[in-house]
Amino acid sequence: MTTILVVDDSAADRRLVAGILEKGGDWTILEARDGIDALDQIELMAPDIVVTDLVMPRLNGRELVELIGRDFPQIPVILMTSQGSEQIAVRAMQVGASSYVSKKLLPKELCDMVARLLSETREDRVHVKLMHRLADYRSTFVLENDPDLISLFVAYADNIVRTIGALKSGERREFSAALKEALSNAIFHGNLEMGDQLETRTSQSLRDVALEKAGQPPFDSRRVNIELKCSQSRILAKVTDDGDGFDVNQHPLPDDIADIDRTKAKGILLMHINLDELRFDERGNAVTLVKRKLGR
Repeated sequence: MTTILVVDDSAADRRLVAGILEKGGDWTILEARDGIDALDQIELMAPDIVVTDLVMPRLNGRELVELIGRDFPQIPVILMTSQGSEQIAVRAMQVGASSYVSKKLLPKELCDMVARLLSETREDRVHVKLMHRLADYRSTFVLENDPDLISLFVAYADNIVRTIGALKSGERREFSAALKEALSNAIFHGNLEMGDQLETRTSQSLRDVALEKAGQPPFDSRRVNIELKCSQSRILAKVTDDGDGFDVNQHPLPDDIADIDRTKAKGILLMHINLDELRFDERGNAVTLVKRKLGR
């Protein structure tokens, strides 16, 4: 039986939405009075879809979307908006909401929207069910020195890890943070030799300079090679740049994380604390990142 959780701090509005949904399909309707209550019910009941108000006390709809996306990414969320809150709803979609609908259009649009998302979710879950049985995944990428590719590849790798089920959500976030740092080091430090500018420029200025420098020799021929390997128990990424490398021994890590601001190897330290293994080759232009599922 399909279960839909309706979240709204107004009891009257909850019943209105539940009544609309009860007429739209053979669905079990649950109700939660705010975002905190909704999270408790999601833990207990694992609904197939969440329909939530945007403006609520304690935990609003946007915050609820972020937490569901982090801890229950398989559950789609529809936001209900009042007049004037559409802009907020669009921002909420940027952090994971599946769709939004104006409250005045609920009788006309909500049931069709729920049915469509449930169909898409079923297809996704069949895919995930199959991917959870994938024993081993390997791929190789060659990236230009475009800073925009960093976040794109990190998101791609995280999706692979999530779909296969190799790591839990917290472990995925730690691996993603380390992978982002490795790719940034490969492009900015390794290939483009911009280490002296990283502390003084804004992110936009750094991006502009990087793109300009990437089109000039000898930097225009340099690439970042990535080997990605994923199994049910761990993920491994080897990131290699075409730069001159560096002497890892010249950048010792502090013994205490509290000393991070006093080390020149902040990126290496951040990778080190987020991974189970961190290995550099002799030249210092290739780094291997390993993250294992807890308990393996």
